[in-house]
Amino acid sequence: MKTKYVWASYRNWSFEVLEGLLDLENTECIAIVTTLDCTFDFTSFINKGIPVYRDNPKLIFEKESELMKLVNLEKPVCSFFYGWSWKIPNQYHSAHLSVTLHPGWLPNDKGGSPLQNQIRMGRESTAVNIMKIEEALDSGPIYSREVISLLGMIEEVWLRMVSAGILLTRKFLLEFPDSIENYESNGELGSYYSRVKPIDSEIKLDNMTAEQIFNIVRAHNEQDPNSYVEKAFLYWESYKFIILGCTLENKSKVVHLEELNTKSIFRQILEINNDNYCLQLNSQGGLPVYVTRLRITT
Repeated sequence: MKTKYVWASYRNWSFEVLEGLLDLENTECIAIVTTLDCTFDFTSFINKGIPVYRDNPKLIFEKESELMKLVNLEKPVCSFFYGWSWKIPNQYHSAHLSVTLHPGWLPNDKGGSPLQNQIRMGRESTAVNIMKIEEALDSGPIYSREVISLLGMIEEVWLRMVSAGILLTRKFLLEFPDSIENYESNGELGSYYSRVKPIDSEIKLDNMTAEQIFNIVRAHNEQDPNSYVEKAFLYWESYKFIILGCTLENKSKVVHLEELNTKSIFRQILEINNDNYCLQLNSQGGLPVYVTRLRITT
């Protein structure tokens, strides 16, 4: 008897976790649920016979949908909502075991954009948790967890998240249903984050420390085209600098922000991205941040 499950997501990192599960014997992903505008290439999943259901996230779990007809027929043991940004109807998760993969030192670190918020705070590590979805946000019991580093750029952290997700989820599926018998309590108490907004990506030199600027750049440098997180940016003259890389320790020649010339700005940006220079930003308190990669828009 195969352990059947549903996978719901619109984020690349989540589908990379799923790719790490498909070799498991006696388990079967019976459906992938995603959004209408998700840009991930599902060809490899479709070639393996896994149907992909695209729909409005607020409608796809209605009882008359094609997905629900399949769920009622196949009766999966679990639905995985890894990287899902919408409220899951109570009638679904109360009738069908549903879990999520949440990074944080639960019962704290609940809520939106948990990785970005923890990196912005300067945290050096966090826990990745498989957690049951219940009516209260991020308050269900915790089935298992692994610790990952938060150092480096966000894409490095996502890579660790994927690795931890594969490890935890393989164990969860292989040991099911024993994997849900023992769990850690969580509950509604603890700290909650708000989802990061575009304005949270703006760097303001007059009221941010060097470490705060560095952490914003690290936390917001998302590469996933399906991400809602905007990259760190800085306004200068009539331009918007998209900051893609920076360091607190300079190892090359420096051009100061005040020394940039509007007549040669595009040449100067090229020289910075060619590693011939870095752009020095002076933060609150006077400590510098050195921009090593950036893009310019008008």
